[in-house]
Parts: sequence; C-alpha cells; structure tokens
Amino acid sequence: MNKKHAIEMIIGLIMFQKKNEQIATFNRIKTQWLKTPFQKHVHKAIDQLIQQNENIDQLTLLKQFRSNGWMDKSTTKQISALTIDVHSINVPVYLNSLFMQCVEEEVFERAVQIRNQIDNFIETQTLTFEKFHDIIESGRNIEVNDPKEKTNVDAIFDVLNDHESAKRNEMKGISIGYNQLKEMIVLEDVDLLVIGARPAMGKTAFAVSTVMNLIKEGKKVAFFALEMSTKQMMRRMIANVTSLDSNMLKFGRCTESQIKKVFQVQTEQFWSNLHLYEGTHTIKDIAVKVSDLQMKDQVDIVFIDYLQKIKPINGRSRYEQVTEISNGIKLLCQNLKVPCVALAQLSRSVTERGGDKRPVLSDLKESGEIEQDASIVSFLHRPEYYGQDETFNGQSSENKCEFIVAKNREGEIGIVEFDVNLSISKFW
Repeated sequence: MNKKHAIEMIIGLIMFQKKNEQIATFNRIKTQWLKTPFQKHVHKAIDQLIQQNENIDQLTLLKQFRSNGWMDKSTTKQISALTIDVHSINVPVYLNSLFMQCVEEEVFERAVQIRNQIDNFIETQTLTFEKFHDIIESGRNIEVNDPKEKTNVDAIFDVLNDHESAKRNEMKGISIGYNQLKEMIVLEDVDLLVIGARPAMGKTAFAVSTVMNLIKEGKKVAFFALEMSTKQMMRRMIANVTSLDSNMLKFGRCTESQIKKVFQVQTEQFWSNLHLYEGTHTIKDIAVKVSDLQMKDQVDIVFIDYLQKIKPINGRSRYEQVTEISNGIKLLCQNLKVPCVALAQLSRSVTERGGDKRPVLSDLKESGEIEQDASIVSFLHRPEYYGQDETFNGQSSENKCEFIVAKNREGEIGIVEFDVNLSISKFW
C-alpha cells in the first residue's frame, strides 16, 4: 500500500472499533504523519468528536466537516473512501502494520534530514564528532510504536518476548557464526565486542573468517580494514572461501583448476552483503559511512581491524587518544543502534604469570578505556606459537587457537577452542 494513504486507512479502521479503542488508536497518531489538508481536517474533526463524546463514524465525520465549513464537492467521496475494503480485515493486526508504515516514512524523512545536515558540515569542513553525535541524538525522538514513552511494563514484555524467541532458537541479536560461542556471545544493537591479541595470533584471519560466516548467512557487514588494502583483504577472503593458500594467490602458484575455483566464487551473491573500506579513517569517517549504509538498510554489524589504527586527534597522549577512539566507537554503537566488533593490538611483551602467557584484562590497561567501553572483551591465544604442547583443555596445541572471553556483561566467561588454518584465514 502507498505509504501516503496509510494514515487514512488507520482512520478508516478506527470507525470499526469500540469507542474506548477508537480513542486509544487516535492517540497513537502523530501530527507529523498528516501530509494533506484532508488528512489534517479529518484528524481535527475526530479530535473534536472525542471532545464532544460523540461516536466516530462516517456520518458524524461529515457533520463535523459541515460544522467546520470544510465541505467541498470531493469531501463526501473522500470520507466514504476511508472505509473501503476494511470490513473483513483483522483490525488489531492490520493497524500495527499501518502504524509501522507511518513510522518507516518518518524514519526515512528524518534520515534524509540527518544526511543533509552531515553533508553540509562535511562540505564546509566544520563536522566534528561532537556535532555528529548531536545530529544523531536529535533523530532519536522517533518512536516506533507509541508516542508515549515506553513504560517499565513494556520493557518487561520485551524481555519476555526475547525469552520466548530464544526458546525457539530465534535469538534477538547477532551470533558471530561459531557453534562454540552460541551460548556465550550474541551481539545486540548497542554492543561493542573487543577482540584483543598480540601479533601473529591471527586477529585479521579471525575477523575474515567471522565476516565470511556472517555474509553467507545474509548479514550485511561494514568492514574497515585500517592496516591492509582492499586487494589484500579480498585475497584472504577468497582463500577462506576456496581453501586456497593466500600466498599461492599472491605469488602466482595456482593451477588452472584452482583459478577456476576463484572465478566460480566471484559470482556468489553473498559478496553484495560486504562493504569493505581501506585506508586511514577517523571515528568521524567511520560514523558517516556507517550512517550512510544504515539509511540504505545495508549494515547489520561493523568490523574494525584494528582499533588502535583509527586516526586520533593530534596533540594528546596515546592513552587519551585510544580512550577517545574507544569512547567514539561505543557512541557509534549506541547512537546508530548497530553492534561493532573491534580488534585490538596487545603488546608483544609477555608478562608471565606462573608460566601462563595467556592475555588477561590487565593487558588492556595501557590501551585507554577499552575495557570499560566494551560489552564483551575477548582474546585470541595460540599456545603452539609459544612452544606449548597443550591447550587450556589439555588438547594438542597444533593448529589450535584459544578464544578467551574475559569480560561479558550479559553472558558467561571462559575459554573455547578453535581449529585454525591461518594460510586460508579459517577458524572453525
């Protein structure tokens, strides 16, 4: 249905409700949804009828129009058209659909306004992250279901609905694509997952493997590769999909049949779910690009490889710079309602704790306020790299990586193990 007429369909359905239901439905209508003079007149007339304690139907509406002097040759036909084809409709269900259409239009209009404001600031080179934050905040006044503020009772219903969905294995949020982590990590729309690791642990390989899992599932991913070029990242992703060593692709060692495999995956539809960005970016750059994707319904989750490579504001200590970056990513998640996975580089130095070289939360202390901003903090650790024969669970360390969940605001902590093949950027 044309969104322009959704509000008129809502008004038509009101006439099939009981009096108390009519008032409740009418109170949900927002004046900014009224686009035409006729819609505004109908809204005003119904408000007057409610004040007069009159029933709301076509006859009383016509009388109110006459009383207000709004009648013309098309009025009777327009009022009659309000109730066409709504007699057999499930009113409550259809009303919710119509209200959502009105909200979608409002969200779209507000998104265009936000985009225009941001474009203006960019054009005049006056955009700061603070201004971006204020612009996004100004757009958070759009209510999805009811113009009234959500009550605690509503919030409890939301929790219960999520619980029932979880019982049906329909978790609200994004699982990052590994069976080992399904019971530990589900990212909701304001969550920041930080994955820290020392060099050579496979941070980028893990990110590539995770992103490939997600885009194959139909999730739309924005990937900011701040350390590698698009070509380098794509080489790793092709290796992940085809199981060809990425170095064979780089140095021209593939056979004709292996190259044929690359051509075959080139046409896969899942590539359209990936938005890959290379080069130096500030938090502002990332926020603008994610906002742009969001307006086109093209992003479900953001990946950043890696956090400390985001360009900071100059003239501050490294601790302050990383803190600002971390705070900025968290604000991005909260304001745009999109989860983010940010990789973080840990120092090569290993402080042995009784011979244990696994990273812990204190290893982030020199890296700003990452731990405080993150909903979940995890680490990658390969015991084999340090000459250790066994993993935490007593398994052979060969081609194994431990995924250490050290902080989890709404979930368990612990260590799970992955098989890993870094030459094809594959974790499983």
